[in-house]
Amino acid sequence: MDLADYADHFGNPSAKFSSLATDQFRRAAVTGWKDGTSSIVDIRLVQYRQEDSMAAADATHNMEDDVESARGTESSSIPGTGDGMAYVHPRPVVDYGAGRTLYSAEAYAWRGDVAMEIRVFSNGPIAEKEIRDLARRQMERL
Repeated sequence: MDLADYADHFGNPSAKFSSLATDQFRRAAVTGWKDGTSSIVDIRLVQYRQEDSMAAADATHNMEDDVESARGTESSSIPGTGDGMAYVHPRPVVDYGAGRTLYSAEAYAWRGDVAMEIRVFSNGPIAEKEIRDLARRQMERL
């Protein structure tokens, strides 16, 4: 995924594009899958050049700050990642495009010049252990 495609996934794409260019965005690798009919998993590994700053760490901390401000979100650390965090949103949200109610969880961590983002959406509540284990396994691969 290039800079423009990645920026398009944020609320204000033009502002995010500028921010990512300043942060020396290099590229993003994206994968995802459906787990039966109940869960969707989205994983993004975002690489930065990091010539002027620790952009991967900064990006991870910014994402975590945004999530931690959400009311009712449960958080826990991801083993083996230093300061990586997993978040479970216990209240479902309505996906108006699909016409269904979804629960969500997410995880963020970084290693070197790569920031990891994981999002899981499900028809039912998502266990904290599930998102933590998925994030831990992904980070082991880095």
